[in-house]
Amino acid sequence: MCAKVSNLFFTICVLASACAFQQQYFRVVPRSLRVQEGAEAVLECAVANLAGQVQWAKDGFALGFSSVIPGYPRYTMFGDRRHGVYNLRIVNATLEDDAEYQCQVGPAQMHKVIRANASLNVISPPNAVEIINHPPNSKLEVKEGEDVTLECQVKNAKPAARIVWYRGNVEIRGDRVSGEEVKEVESPNGNPKLTRYTTISRVHFKASADDDYADFTCEARHEALQRDVPMRSTVQLSVLYPPGAPYIEGYAEGETVRRGQSLELVCRSRGGNPPAQLIWYKNGEQIRMAYRTSGRMSENVLSFKADASDNKARYTCEAKNVMISNTLKAEIDLTVLFAPAHVTISGPSEARVGDPVPLTCSTAPSNPAADIKWMVRGKYHMEANNRTVISPEGGWVTTSNITVVVEPGLKSVAVVCHGINPQLPENVVSTHTINVLSRWWNNGVDSINNVHSTRYPKGRAQKS
Repeated sequence: MCAKVSNLFFTICVLASACAFQQQYFRVVPRSLRVQEGAEAVLECAVANLAGQVQWAKDGFALGFSSVIPGYPRYTMFGDRRHGVYNLRIVNATLEDDAEYQCQVGPAQMHKVIRANASLNVISPPNAVEIINHPPNSKLEVKEGEDVTLECQVKNAKPAARIVWYRGNVEIRGDRVSGEEVKEVESPNGNPKLTRYTTISRVHFKASADDDYADFTCEARHEALQRDVPMRSTVQLSVLYPPGAPYIEGYAEGETVRRGQSLELVCRSRGGNPPAQLIWYKNGEQIRMAYRTSGRMSENVLSFKADASDNKARYTCEAKNVMISNTLKAEIDLTVLFAPAHVTISGPSEARVGDPVPLTCSTAPSNPAADIKWMVRGKYHMEANNRTVISPEGGWVTTSNITVVVEPGLKSVAVVCHGINPQLPENVVSTHTINVLSRWWNNGVDSINNVHSTRYPKGRAQKS
């Protein structure tokens, strides 16, 4: 009877102990981490009801129970044993630390082995971005209409980086951008953990004049890069294209200017790379080739005072650059008004009473043709024969012919020729004097003198 009671008591005690016992378990389960190369990683592990020993394993390789882990100087197991905290710290993480880690708690008495896994993923930003064969911020010279292909490489990243292309500040999308190509870059020692990746992308387009001065940028996108500090490379296009047609300012076709008036003819051409070379010609002869440029604008300023030779003169501005075979040009024909510089009277300066005296008045060149007005002895002489011819110096020459008959009782006849340009207030004048010759008798001989005398009978003379 006593034996049965004793066994029952033992059974009750064992059951009570079993009911009071609690297995060790993870109070904090390790979580997978993703850190940047060079950063610090801490894998957390905390065990409740800890009974067994704790260690970490890397890819199945046990790292040991010591806080200082032999062979892994950057690894440390730290925490608080009383609270079952056994964290693994990795400083200056490298790609070799990318692995599967396990927090292991060994058995003890009635406690079972427990394990919890977490992965550490070490990422690395690219170390270079470059547009192949084009240094950063360099210029690429192409011709308008030329097919252009730019290749960008973003090197040595893990995982592989993405590439975004920009023209100016606008992202390039669609068919112009090829699909990305990723190449593995093996480590020198062949360790697969150290493999990095280079991403390649290309952009294709046909160069146009609008692409001149345009920046084409390749930008790397990677989770290890800060978006506000982009990693990029840029090349600027210099597109060779023809200049715009030249145009002339400072004179409108049909406008008139006066001789001696200052003119400033400005020839401009917009666009073109290189900017247009501008040259001035007068009637086919080169007169000025000094031009200046500002950006993609060319300008050649021709300043002069208009003279008679400029009337009907053709001024031509020619524009050219390496992209055109035919010269572009703009032309104007000047109209210059000018009065004759002088008039000239030709004809006898002596005549006898009753003689008809032919006189001719000719103007210097004038535009428009000058009118000639005659005055004889202070009165307008209307009977004139006029004609106008073109002057090789420009403008017209007017010639007028009259005949003056010497009247009795005159010592001289004053003749005035006026040259008048009908569109200008200028009037040029020339005066011609005809001296009248008189007859007198000397010993029966008819003599001529250029003073008035009266014919006296033989043997008589005029008294003074």
